[in-house]
Parts: sequence; structure tokens; C-alpha cells
Amino acid sequence: MTYLPIVYSAMSRMSIAACQLSRFLLASGDGAGHTSYGVPTLDKSPSCAILVATVQGTRLAEAEFSMRIERANYLQDKGWYVGPWNSELQVTIGYAHAGIDEPHLHAQIHEVYLIARGMCTVRVEQQTIHLQAGDVLVIEPGEAHTFLDYSADYFHFVFHTPGLAGEPGRAEKRVVERSRLGL
Repeated sequence: MTYLPIVYSAMSRMSIAACQLSRFLLASGDGAGHTSYGVPTLDKSPSCAILVATVQGTRLAEAEFSMRIERANYLQDKGWYVGPWNSELQVTIGYAHAGIDEPHLHAQIHEVYLIARGMCTVRVEQQTIHLQAGDVLVIEPGEAHTFLDYSADYFHFVFHTPGLAGEPGRAEKRVVERSRLGL
């Protein structure tokens, strides 16, 4: 039995598309050929109803889930949307309007940059990389990196996995000497 969510929402088309996309990203099976789809619960902010229709059979159920929208602060160069400190997510999601030149590495996390707008130049260990809108850069734990340059219209999203909150999150980021990057 496969459940297909039909999204009913007063939210924007983008929110609806995100909810529909989540069914592909958050599928789970029971090992007997049954797959169900869900949407993560982040907090108790405005909810959106999903009608779950059964493809095989006639079951129709209504479920509630909570969703929220976080917005970038254009007065800050960078910031964080969500993570284990304010949700049940095991990943941290942030943004930046600038490529910050701060050579560092992460001991435990993978850092994933999704370039949404503009261009930037990044140094990863001894390699200089030029990125533009639509590119994704995955930094492995232990790889030293920094931004060298960025365009005036630059904007990226950044994901850390696993998401670490509080002191463990701060402690695993380690500043490195520019010489390690050949700078």
C-alpha cells in the first residue's frame, strides 16, 4: 500500500511544492513492500493539512503536520535557520550573503554549500574552486577551507551534518593557519 499525500494549504505554491517534494525525500518502508510518506515536525507553528489517499484500497485519512518558514536576515552576513537547538532536525541549515574569509575545518561534520545566487571563490586545502549559482560544494570532515572572494549579489545555503548544537557544535570547528591552505 502506497500513501500519496495531497497537500491542502493556504500557504504559497512554493510551500506546497516543498511539502510534495518531501514525500520523495522522506519515504519509509516496513520491509513488506509498504511505503508511507511523511513530513518532519519542526515545531508548533502554523500547520498545513495533508490528505493521505491510499492507492490500493479505499482508506482516506487526514493528518496534521507543523511547518514553519525561516527567513534570512539581510542585515547580517550569515546566520542559521534551524538545527538541533530549535527543532528535531539532525542537520543544521544556515545561509550567508557573503563568503567569509575564516580558514577553518570541522572535525566531525560534513559541510554542504548550495550556491543560490552569484559567484564565489573558495579555497579547500591547496585547491582554489570557483563556484556559481546552482553549484554544490561538499566539504568533508577535516578538510580546511575558506572563502576568498564573492560577488555583490552572492547568497548561499549551508548544511552541516550531523547537526550539533551548543558547545559540541562550537568545539568541533577549528581555526587553521592560512599557510595550511597555501595562502
